[in-house]
Amino acid sequence: MYPGSPNVAFSQVRSIANNSSANTSMFSFGNHSGTHIDVPLHFCDKGQSVTDILKLENIYSPAICINVPKEPGSYISEEDLEPFAEQISNVEALLIRTGFFKYRQTQPEMYATSHPWISLEVPDYLRETCPLLKVVGLDTISISNPSHREEGHVSHRAFLCNKFPIMLLEDADLSNPGLPGKNFVLHLYPWILDKVDATPVTALVNLNG
Repeated sequence: MYPGSPNVAFSQVRSIANNSSANTSMFSFGNHSGTHIDVPLHFCDKGQSVTDILKLENIYSPAICINVPKEPGSYISEEDLEPFAEQISNVEALLIRTGFFKYRQTQPEMYATSHPWISLEVPDYLRETCPLLKVVGLDTISISNPSHREEGHVSHRAFLCNKFPIMLLEDADLSNPGLPGKNFVLHLYPWILDKVDATPVTALVNLNG
């Protein structure tokens, strides 16, 4: 979980053991928990909310995943993406596989605090290189690193606060070795929770579509 985020909590509201007619529970969690998508309202006060920009099912095609291996604390630059310019030029969704997913279960503290982040020039580069782009996804907890908060804020705004926003799919599971290098269809199924700035999603790819 990104530092400062509310913890996921569970409590039982009613229980048969306490003479209730049924068992009922309550969950509490931040809307940036797990795999989630940031929409413009996250960093733009008058930006589109989840209900403004997302449907119950969202399909992006073509989509592609590229391998951009990164070490802890490093950043993704324009130079990292330039070799893929032709491959990504017509995509609606771009998933960037840094390899950092391997720390999610084994070293959660490193995963939450030392993950790769996206440098400031990347949003403008992608908007110019991929004019149809609607979603950028990473196998890291955020595009922003806690040690580079201001850069992360600027990068978020550059993606989201634009006439043509690019939404951010964060904390995505990109561990499947069959993902990189081929076009596929990306399906996103968000929790539609009124006018909020981000929401958990189920993200699925159709490698045959």
